[in-house]
Amino acid sequence: MIEKPIYLAIDLGAGSGRVMAGERSRENFITLTEVHRFKSPPRQIAGHFRWDFEDLMHHIETGLALAAERYGERISSISVDTWGVDFGLLDAAGKLLGDPVCYRDPRHGLGMEVVYSAIPEGDLFARTGIYPLALNTIFQLAAEVGKDDSRLEMAKQLLFIPDLICYRLSGVARNERTVASTSGLLDARRREWATDIIEKIGLDPSVFCPLVDAGTVLGPILPELANRTGLSPSVDIVASAAHDTASAVAAVPFGSADEAFLSSGTWSLLGMECSEPRLQEEVVAAGFSNEEGVNGTTRLLANVIGFWIFEECRKVWQSEGKNVDYGHLLERAAAAKPFAGHIDATSSEWVVPGDMVNRLRKAIVAGGADDTTDEGSLSRTIFEGLAVAYARKLTALQSLLGKSVTAIRIVGGGSQNTLLNQMTADACGCAVIAGPVEATSIGNILIQMVAEGEISSIAEGRKGIASDPALQTYTPNPAAVDNWRKALER
Repeated sequence: MIEKPIYLAIDLGAGSGRVMAGERSRENFITLTEVHRFKSPPRQIAGHFRWDFEDLMHHIETGLALAAERYGERISSISVDTWGVDFGLLDAAGKLLGDPVCYRDPRHGLGMEVVYSAIPEGDLFARTGIYPLALNTIFQLAAEVGKDDSRLEMAKQLLFIPDLICYRLSGVARNERTVASTSGLLDARRREWATDIIEKIGLDPSVFCPLVDAGTVLGPILPELANRTGLSPSVDIVASAAHDTASAVAAVPFGSADEAFLSSGTWSLLGMECSEPRLQEEVVAAGFSNEEGVNGTTRLLANVIGFWIFEECRKVWQSEGKNVDYGHLLERAAAAKPFAGHIDATSSEWVVPGDMVNRLRKAIVAGGADDTTDEGSLSRTIFEGLAVAYARKLTALQSLLGKSVTAIRIVGGGSQNTLLNQMTADACGCAVIAGPVEATSIGNILIQMVAEGEISSIAEGRKGIASDPALQTYTPNPAAVDNWRKALER
């Protein structure tokens, strides 16, 4: 019996990472096995929130060694996906010039003034299609220009976090397009670096590495890494859709072109897959970005803060010795009074970590509701705020594209939240189809399967994923229409 090939997905989130093994299966198309999970939070290093890159690589190598021990010669390829915008700088010898700064670091806001003094805000969006957030790479870099502690003058190459990991695995320095598109430095129509914009903010375009598409085989694993981990030297390193949302959307089993996606995790990203970018003023005014997708598509999407607010509250409650089990908190939230308070889940005030419960309480009181310290009520307010934000963004999306959305496909960890799934269906007035939960890892592996020749296309993979019996459908509850209408009118 010929054993099926194994594909390894290195999937890093904002606070943890996993090495996942995937293989083709009859039941749900791709069966995943978690090989290694580890914590990877940003830390205060040298005065900034930074990612401890060597610690990340230590955990990744541990996961690869465990995979080699378990699967041996069956391992065909490895790929990486992470969050967007953050980057590392390499010197002429390929050495990392300090740990990468995290997108939550407060320094980044300083860069917006620098950029807009050189490039009008409207002109920047018309070229790059990226909604202006202080955490965008362009503003991070602008904040570094001319600083005494800046490493830009010594830098010879810039690699985004997943590209940097692939470089350490393969020795090949390339920037994959889906993650590069989050930077605000890519020409959205040409799909190449906007070198004139790069020069206007005082940067050297030669620092930016050549771009490759998702599914590009970068080369074999470095021999010394193969020796350390026990992997075969023939294992390929593939540039998957390196931005985690792009990988997640690659695994969305769309039933038609009229379905939206909602990647639900630390961040919530709602949008639709389009054939070309939308660069009009009304797009940025509505809070939408154009990011690269697989197969030359554009993901027209809007960011909502997502489960970050809830997770920050859980940290507070845990420190107070309270029960922070997900199931327990969902039960408490389901039993809490509906619409007892409200928050704007799209506000940038929630991006910064720390003291989230008290900040949430203050926002609820400022909105005219009673103060509360009850975990169930606060959790419910967060979920209702997210559902309202989704509904408003969906309305804007339909207006921008001139079409009606027939269903929302929710993928990612948030798709397990049955309460929020139903709230989303009620608020948006359309069906919600939840799953797959592990869309990011599945999408990462799906792209590897195409690159390695096991399947012919992303479309074939999506068709297989659509047959997964674990997918669940939620329909709007007619009895809830009036309450959600009032909430949306606030």
